[in-house]
Amino acid sequence: MKLRELFSIEDKDRDLSIDAVRKIFSLSIVQSLYYNRWLILRDDETFSDFVEAYDISENETEDTDKFAVYFQEDEFNTRLVISKDYINAEGEKDAEMYHYFIRRLGLEVSSVLIFYQEHNAYSDQLSLLTPKDEEHIERANSWFTSICDLLYSANHFFEFDDKIANMVEHAQMFSLDVINQEPDIETIFYNGIIYKVVSIRKGLEILKGLKGVNNKEEELYTLDNLMYDLSDENSFFLVVESDAEVDELEILNFIEDYEIDIQGYIFMGDLKVTDSLFCQELDFSPVLVVMGDLVIKNAYFCGNVHYIGGSVYGEVVYAKYNHGELHVKGTLDVRCLVSVDMPCYINKICITCIISDNSVYGLDQVTGEDGLPFFMLNVYPSTHRTRDVFIDEIAEEFAWGENFPNDDDIIDAMRLGKTLIKDSVFSVYSEFSDTVAERFNKLFIELIDSNGLTTQRIDGGYVSEYFFNVYMYEGQKYRELGRKDKTSNYQCRILHNIDTGEYIAVVDFFKPDGKSLYSAFRSKLTDTFTSTHAAMYAFNQAESAFLKKLGM
Repeated sequence: MKLRELFSIEDKDRDLSIDAVRKIFSLSIVQSLYYNRWLILRDDETFSDFVEAYDISENETEDTDKFAVYFQEDEFNTRLVISKDYINAEGEKDAEMYHYFIRRLGLEVSSVLIFYQEHNAYSDQLSLLTPKDEEHIERANSWFTSICDLLYSANHFFEFDDKIANMVEHAQMFSLDVINQEPDIETIFYNGIIYKVVSIRKGLEILKGLKGVNNKEEELYTLDNLMYDLSDENSFFLVVESDAEVDELEILNFIEDYEIDIQGYIFMGDLKVTDSLFCQELDFSPVLVVMGDLVIKNAYFCGNVHYIGGSVYGEVVYAKYNHGELHVKGTLDVRCLVSVDMPCYINKICITCIISDNSVYGLDQVTGEDGLPFFMLNVYPSTHRTRDVFIDEIAEEFAWGENFPNDDDIIDAMRLGKTLIKDSVFSVYSEFSDTVAERFNKLFIELIDSNGLTTQRIDGGYVSEYFFNVYMYEGQKYRELGRKDKTSNYQCRILHNIDTGEYIAVVDFFKPDGKSLYSAFRSKLTDTFTSTHAAMYAFNQAESAFLKKLGM
């Protein structure tokens, strides 16, 4: 049986198209292992394990070890490169390549642009294939189809293997003795706080009934969903039974001078950290549970499911990596929330800036089709550029379609007690309403059709699509500029009623079909809602994309 039959790979996913290339980039195996990297098939352990595990026939993998694939995406280009080794006329090892662009700086891309490179040398020029290059086009399509079959098949193996690894990693390989083990010591003293040491069983009894913002039916902390390592004895929870205050707090597995493995810190009241709070272990950090309010200057969360029963007040909350979640049952009242691939579920959001890859969710009241209000969890888009928010000592790093503040720089600055946010962050959009008309007009002149209307799109990679539209609606003329998010079914835009002169910031949320609108948030440009700033940020991104396209 062929790979495409074994793994039910559809023709539309393996026939060369913009959507097919974009879908390749979205595969878990690419995002996790090969994004902006080379996949060299002959040396790759994941593919070797896949071939061995499924006993793939030699016919299916013939010449595979000669191929390499590069997945490149940045602010200018999105391209897939497929390279194949060969022996050139001089008898030397060489490689020829096809470059498949679905986005390229300075070029309008309506279908995949294929470039051919004859030699593996930086000085070798890329040649754009035209319909006359039938032999090359046929071979480029064949290479793409073969690589697609391999990638989709190996992705099934990778996702299955990853699930098994997680199951093994978090498997409940422990006895009741570990759960019920009582500590040899009643309390420990750490960083100015006296903690009571309790068994895992007693800790879970304290946490019983705590549910997430995203799911009111499922408890967060049970024996069935533990994200702990209970393979060793001496595993306990630490409990603080009253309000606590400390200068700095690091959530550690092991505390010097105490031979216990800490699975979680439970604060029964409020917790105030004058400076910074750290949960630094990406793959596994002890749980942090605060039943009351959490007051911090800055906080770094990762590595587990963390729960705040009250509200969070502070400057910066940074959440990273999908081995963790953050739940805030009250209000998250901070100047900036950064979330990098870590879901943050917030009951009520009161934030100046959001920088996220669609990992921030808040409860919003919306109106149903029956006209009655109800609450639903909505994604909260990014509102600001990293460069406009954070001090210059903190570098940027590109991931998941967004420029994030470098987390190492964030942690270093936190430890030094620095203020992370620029004073100017509160005035980033202060002149937006004064300049929006002029900025609209600049694009309006360049992009409208002869009838004064237009529909323009720019593919911004697998995450974004930028749009500029001028259209008639119910007898009035409108123009809009913004960004549509392909992965989370929403768009942010600035809408201008040309006839009345009114400008509106709009965030639209769509049903899973990506077309049917189920809710929208509209605000004036003088408002300071997160949705207002998200629309302004999208306008800035779209404007930049169109100005680049126009060479302006």
